[in-house]
Amino acid sequence: MKILITSILTLTVFFSVCGQTKEIVEANIYNIKSVPSYYLKGFVYNAKVKRQDLIKDSSYLHITRLDTNALRYLIPFLGDTTLTEINNECLQTKFKIADLAFFLINDIEPVPYALVTDGQYCTWGECGDLPDGFLYFINAQRLRFKNDYVNYFYGDKRNQWVKELYRKPTKKKKKRV
Repeated sequence: MKILITSILTLTVFFSVCGQTKEIVEANIYNIKSVPSYYLKGFVYNAKVKRQDLIKDSSYLHITRLDTNALRYLIPFLGDTTLTEINNECLQTKFKIADLAFFLINDIEPVPYALVTDGQYCTWGECGDLPDGFLYFINAQRLRFKNDYVNYFYGDKRNQWVKELYRKPTKKKKKRV
């Protein structure tokens, strides 16, 4: 009987948290007023500064704190072309909600650009912490990128990437002679 009650309570909490995550993402993504400086033109990397300290917007931070639970709720926003009030100096326009969704996804779980798009991104550009031309690509090919990311996210490639991303390095054993 205790197991049954515990199971029911666990499921209730799980489903209520999932519902809250979706609501938090949907409510906060439209309230974001600034993006982290590492996505802006002219960003200069400083190893002494933590990435988290460069996030100044509370709505942005609130979504990133949901961690990987937020990812599946951010994916539908990858196609949202609603303009924000945030300047995109690289493209001489305003960022779109889709750009914010991508930044959030990338901050929660780094996106392997080449693996997702089957493209080659070898150099870093002047548009912050993104490969050269990548911001142009996701703006010009928004629906293609969204489809590519959906296939990656729900496919085997992501499982392999996440395993590799969080793999602990192994120490080499010295051979005794």
